[in-house]
Amino acid sequence: MQIKVTDIIKQYAKVTAVTQASFSVDNGEIVALLGPNGAGKSSIVRMLVGFTHPDSGSIEISHQAQITASIPKEFLGYLPEDRGLFLDRTLQDNLMYFAKLRGLSKNEATQKINYWLERFELTDRATENLKSLSKGNQQKIQLISAVLHDPKVAILDEPFSGLDPINQEFVVEIIKEFRDAGMTILLSAHQMNLVERLADRVVLMNLGKVVSQGSLTEIHNQLSDGKKLLVRFSDEIEASRLSSLSCVSAYEIRQNNEYDLTTSEEYSLNQVIDEVRTLGEILDIKSEHLSLHDLYLKAIKQANSETPEKIS
Repeated sequence: MQIKVTDIIKQYAKVTAVTQASFSVDNGEIVALLGPNGAGKSSIVRMLVGFTHPDSGSIEISHQAQITASIPKEFLGYLPEDRGLFLDRTLQDNLMYFAKLRGLSKNEATQKINYWLERFELTDRATENLKSLSKGNQQKIQLISAVLHDPKVAILDEPFSGLDPINQEFVVEIIKEFRDAGMTILLSAHQMNLVERLADRVVLMNLGKVVSQGSLTEIHNQLSDGKKLLVRFSDEIEASRLSSLSCVSAYEIRQNNEYDLTTSEEYSLNQVIDEVRTLGEILDIKSEHLSLHDLYLKAIKQANSETPEKIS
């Protein structure tokens, strides 16, 4: 199943939530939709699932030569950021309810529920009320409820919320399994290190607009205008001296006399090192690629500087 969004605009009263946004998600692909609060991500998701419709532009969902304007409910798995579970009911009751909503028979639902509870190591808690579980385990049940019916498309909004690092890694592997099985996935998360490992492509949004999109390599080429160096000096360097370097466009102070330096593209590595040496004795220096987190912050900062009005 493929998703194609073309020049969509969505307004609420006098507020423009989405401004001519375009992107696509191919069959069996993970695309990360990223942006700060108010970027327009939730408005796009509501249009994709058919809760609302664009004021202009188009959404095309393609499956087996059929095209619809929103994702058909029988093909959709949706993990909302705000949990939609019944805290006073058992894990089994919650999952059986969602399985029946998706049209599964009792026998099929029972098999799938047992399978997923075992995979998430929650079988022994199946008859407990959901409110007795930790936030992380509640998130596991929310994820199971979204995929019980083997959807063609999954929209996963903050799937790692409440999970400890071990369970985050487990969910990363689960999402990869979905992708490898041919599921089309639109993902939104704030854990940039995990998104960087999962996403085939990234769509960066801010103030209702798409500010950058493509593979991680393409995003890097679009947004990176220099190199990132990790430099360790023998002594502490004053921030004013770092700011005075013509080759350094940004810096971050770490511990143990270490500094992250982002350098301007116009300077070669040798020129940068020669200038940095004027600050003091260098004990170690490493060249690093800008992370998705760095690129995300750069894209948002640049977009904000170019947009005089706030769009929510």
